[in-house]
Amino acid sequence: MFRDAIRIEPGNPTWHRRLGRVLERQGHFPEAEVAFRHAIRLHPDDVPAHLGLAAVLRRESRWAEEAETYRCALGLRPDDPSLHYDLGLALLAQGLDAAAEAAFRAAVALEPGNADFHVELGIALGRQGKHAQAEIALREAVRLAPTDVVALGNLAVGLGRQGRYAQAEAVYREALGVKPEGAALHRGLGVVLYFQGKYAAAEAAFREAARLKPGFARTHSYLGELLSEQGRPAEAAEAFRAAIGAKPDSPSAYRGLGGALLARGLNAEAEAAYREALRLRPDEAQNHFNLWTVLERQAKHAEAEAAYREAIRVKPDHAEAHARLGAALARLARLDEAAAAYAEAVRLRPDDARFKSALETVRRRLRHR
Repeated sequence: MFRDAIRIEPGNPTWHRRLGRVLERQGHFPEAEVAFRHAIRLHPDDVPAHLGLAAVLRRESRWAEEAETYRCALGLRPDDPSLHYDLGLALLAQGLDAAAEAAFRAAVALEPGNADFHVELGIALGRQGKHAQAEIALREAVRLAPTDVVALGNLAVGLGRQGRYAQAEAVYREALGVKPEGAALHRGLGVVLYFQGKYAAAEAAFREAARLKPGFARTHSYLGELLSEQGRPAEAAEAFRAAIGAKPDSPSAYRGLGGALLARGLNAEAEAAYREALRLRPDEAQNHFNLWTVLERQAKHAEAEAAYREAIRVKPDHAEAHARLGAALARLARLDEAAAAYAEAVRLRPDDARFKSALETVRRRLRHR
């Protein structure tokens, strides 16, 4: 119908805009974009056409263009709080948290009774580490909408990040009273219970989160870390394998699996897990450190040396890596190199008596060889 109207009256922006709406609802986004842009070209002050275009750009995750479209609309309607809010969402999607904060503050100033505006302002502040300010925004959102699970959940996260674990626990439980099937809420509850030393309750929370959403790798990893710390490596390995099943490219899950296998004395399997973590994240020093541990367990001193050197390349100021390199070189009877490695460890950490003692031992061996 709208195509017929356009053929009859091609210069009417309303027909192009309405065609764009129909095409967007049908999922024909490229055609919808063309229609909206045509409407804007014919009538640049048509705010609904700008909003339609922004909706299409959002559907295609073209956040920067979406944000620019909202800015154009705000030029026409600067006192529209929803436009500021939508601009903030587009900026937040790009990781432009400070700019998003400004947009959400503008929305709140224009419509202070809208809980959603306070929620997103709190999220933008939290992502910048402004936890005290985020708490104010989120508590206002909860005051306005006491059953808003998003507001409660983000408030609990912020309290946890401030180390206020008991308060965070209370807010998580309040949110779960509203949404008991919230897997992310159970997972967050597990984290703050863990930090309070309530390990059995934390385990129960993680297991419930995993039951509700088994494809969430982070939940399985958190459970694995908890089980590892409790000295239950077989169960921990099972949890980390579940994490890998949910997210096969998770270096932290492979790292956790390696640690659980190492605790069971399964050195070769642990080495394979650590190598996979290293393959996925070669510039993370901890992956190199873990690999050298399992290589030492298997007396693979030459390979351990390579791991130490790579760890030092990633993190040159890591004193322990230099000391471990010194130990590997000493075992290989390369005493001059061992002394140099230990000397660098002492330079980086001059108060470490272990490094000084090892350096003196190598130098003594050099004097008497």
